Amino acid sequence: MIVSDLYHCQKWSVDCAKGRNIPSAAGRSKNRDEPFGTRTELRNGALAEALAGTGQFSEALTVVDEAVGRASRGDRDGQMWYLPELFRIKGELLVQQDTIDAAEDCFTQAMQLAREQGALLWELRVALSAARSRLKLGRPNDAKTILAPVYDRIKESFATADMQAARALLDSLP
Repeated sequence: MIVSDLYHCQKWSVDCAKGRNIPSAAGRSKNRDEPFGTRTELRNGALAEALAGTGQFSEALTVVDEAVGRASRGDRDGQMWYLPELFRIKGELLVQQDTIDAAEDCFTQAMQLAREQGALLWELRVALSAARSRLKLGRPNDAKTILAPVYDRIKESFATADMQAARALLDSLP
């Protein structure tokens, strides 16, 4: 169920990023509590990324903040599992707006939650985002220090997009 929801949510997010099927602000408000499958916050994370991709940063931050609030309270079907990804998405949005200190706080919180959950692939996604943020600041050694230990702990799943992105980023660092 989760894998199916992830696939459909990602496909929907790609469509939104291409300017297709983005719900209007009124539609988002009306349907914000309607579940995407049973993974409402998963949908809202994808929506926030899609909104940011179309330059709607303020709306994207609102969507992800609301999703973090609901997931933190466990309002829907135990969606606290998705909190590390929501904080990572928020951090990415803040990096895009050059609010680096706040972004780093989000990445730190996301990493802590991922570790508490034992969610190594969430840790990898957060480490990738944090490493990219450090590169933007001209700190490649910090980027490597953040990403390499997480990458090295993963013993499988080398064909995933995240693992390939991590390997490519590590290969590009001094």
